[in-house]
Amino acid sequence: APPGVWEMGVAVLLAHLRDGMPTAVEVVCHALGKLMDMHYLRVEVLDSARKVLAQRLRANASIHQAIARGLTAMRSLVSQLWPVLRERLSSPHGLDMKIAAEALAALDNQLLLSEHVLVSSAAVLGPRLMDEDWIVRLGACYGLAAFGTKAAGPYLDHILELVEDEEGPVVAAAAAAVSKLLHDKTDRRFQLHGVLRRLQARLPDNESDAWVRAGCCQGIGSVGLVLDDTVQVLSSHLTDTEVIVVEAAAQALRQLYLRGAIDSKVLDNTAFETASQLKSQDWLHRWAACVCLGALGPTALPYMQDLQARASDEDENAFVHDAAKQSLNRLAILQRSEHFQDRSLDRMHAAQSLVGYSFSPPEPPHGSVRA
Repeated sequence: APPGVWEMGVAVLLAHLRDGMPTAVEVVCHALGKLMDMHYLRVEVLDSARKVLAQRLRANASIHQAIARGLTAMRSLVSQLWPVLRERLSSPHGLDMKIAAEALAALDNQLLLSEHVLVSSAAVLGPRLMDEDWIVRLGACYGLAAFGTKAAGPYLDHILELVEDEEGPVVAAAAAAVSKLLHDKTDRRFQLHGVLRRLQARLPDNESDAWVRAGCCQGIGSVGLVLDDTVQVLSSHLTDTEVIVVEAAAQALRQLYLRGAIDSKVLDNTAFETASQLKSQDWLHRWAACVCLGALGPTALPYMQDLQARASDEDENAFVHDAAKQSLNRLAILQRSEHFQDRSLDRMHAAQSLVGYSFSPPEPPHGSVRA
């Protein structure tokens, strides 16, 4: 390269590393990593990159995952930067804690961390499960869930206690964490049934805090198992007077279906019975039905015309009218997405017939399946 051009290019990369959006930061990390592998970077450039990444890790949690992915190409810097992520686990902000923990877990999944790192990081989060601030308890639950059973197992009993927490989001996060951390346990089903009973026991009280009721519904969906009366308990909250509870109950039923805990007929019957409430004399029942159908997902697509009737009725209650429009928008987006997938499959089948062989669709991304 002509004199100065190489240095200018490296300076531009470092500038993007310093000020770029997450995607740009990840790309720059991979570019610098390739240059490192070819021994094209001077020591002072690597040191500058390390300082910039450390500064960004301390300043902005939203960049953590991008940097973690980028560090897979800059492995020599991992040992110097993971302590910065562990520092973020002491943040007063639950979201920062969650994102930092997930970034550490991502590095561990790539075998870039020593065994002791997640264990020592879990030791930072464990005591925070008892923090006075519910946001911190929330972040600790999510963070320990990201670390997995080996590192977070010693704190499972403390997480179980949070199923009785006074804040709904913490209840939901605790249930999700327990479900994940019990994944490899031989008595998993027995313990999760106990969690289900505790969650369901908190639901009959309609006078309780709406966030707690919503958190219990979300927790049931996360557990992914059912007792004899689980569907009945969730269905009884599809007519709740709070939108967050109606949505959480409907989404929990859909989550249970996706995890194979209930049959599709249960969702179909729920959608049918809910749609019948759109003609109720009580506007609260019509409102809850609109909200519920929007949260049920594809099962509710056959009832879009019924929702349209509510949205088009000039004499309809304003709350019902708005809920119908919002649910219609949600279902319309879902419908377009499914139509696109169907067309993609049609093209794939056509390609198969042209080339004379078949191939399997790609595996879904790991961990695919909050509020």
